[in-house]
Amino acid sequence: MTAENVFDHWCFGREGIEIKNTTMIAEYVFCHWCFGRKGIEIKNTTMIAEYVFCHWCFGRKGIEIKNTTMIAEYASATGALEEKVSKLKTLQ
Repeated sequence: MTAENVFDHWCFGREGIEIKNTTMIAEYVFCHWCFGRKGIEIKNTTMIAEYVFCHWCFGRKGIEIKNTTMIAEYASATGALEEKVSKLKTLQ
């Protein structure tokens, strides 16, 4: 299973995923920081924005980001990911 699939499974509340390597741990930390919860349901514009943000961050094609807030969130989240992954690697 790719790291991207692990990210999707964890974000959208599917069960039975194990985080087994540094790359996947990085995806897990990023997901937790961005959303703060499991089981996102896409039912309104806020959730759609989060879904687009999620996919755009991980390089899926065919998504256009036109909201400057989304871009700001990505920049902020990237810094947080790098810091948390660095701490995780130190602990390992």
